[in-house]
Amino acid sequence: MAPQAPVDGAVPTTKKRELQMTRPRFPALAAIVMAMLMGACAPVGQNAPDVIEESVSQAHGATATATLTIDLLEARRLTDAAAETAIGDALVSAHDAERSLAALAVTSEQDDARRQAALSAVQQATRAIVAASPAVSEVRGEAPATVVGRLRIADDALSTVGGGDR
Repeated sequence: MAPQAPVDGAVPTTKKRELQMTRPRFPALAAIVMAMLMGACAPVGQNAPDVIEESVSQAHGATATATLTIDLLEARRLTDAAAETAIGDALVSAHDAERSLAALAVTSEQDDARRQAALSAVQQATRAIVAASPAVSEVRGEAPATVVGRLRIADDALSTVGGGDR
């Protein structure tokens, strides 16, 4: 007997429904990639203010990526594996920003104070991104709203330091 074609409007089987709910959607992944690119699109300048601004902008992009990832994961529009990858990429971006600031040689007290403030804000963002990992937040038993709240606080700290558009 030949398999019957599904009738329009028929309720999909449980297995099909689960696959539909958990498979990543291309628009969701595209949005994550765009958020990451927005944070790292400009080349790093040679002088301290440019490096500071670019590093803060890069960290903004990383926190935006992590926030969007958690939102999509919560809406069941992204798999855990895709979320871990996106959060991992955001973490690499935040670490790169942190390294740029840590290695920056400054010549004035004003630039040093701004570099220190930016470094502190970027480190806060890095910690928030680590905590946003689905595996980490699951172990801690944190609700997605708590994770997103921590990311937004870190992003606000980056805004206080200045540099980068949100």
